[in-house]
Amino acid sequence: METDGRGFVVTDEYLRTTADHTWAAGDITGGPQFTHLSWHDYRVIKRNLAGELVSTKDRLVPHTVFLAPELARVGLSESQAAAAGYNVRVARIPVAVIRGPGSCARRPGCGRR
Repeated sequence: METDGRGFVVTDEYLRTTADHTWAAGDITGGPQFTHLSWHDYRVIKRNLAGELVSTKDRLVPHTVFLAPELARVGLSESQAAAAGYNVRVARIPVAVIRGPGSCARRPGCGRR
């Protein structure tokens, strides 16, 4: 089984390794180390073993920043989208006005009726 210069297992977009009948998923493949991504890798491999041809190419990977309030993103960043030729339109709001269950839970009286 081939590994890259950092010791990660090399896979193709179907998560097949260079060893026959062997797939790799999750952190060992050298991609972003997120539990939800490893879980998606499992589902891709499961479907491929069942005879489908499911790829990981171009999948969206949610990213999050664990702070208060919580922040997250899915897909391309503004600069990545512009570089890819998309017509980018940006909307911004101050973080202070974002209200949600996690954020409100830390502020007395927030979200109560």
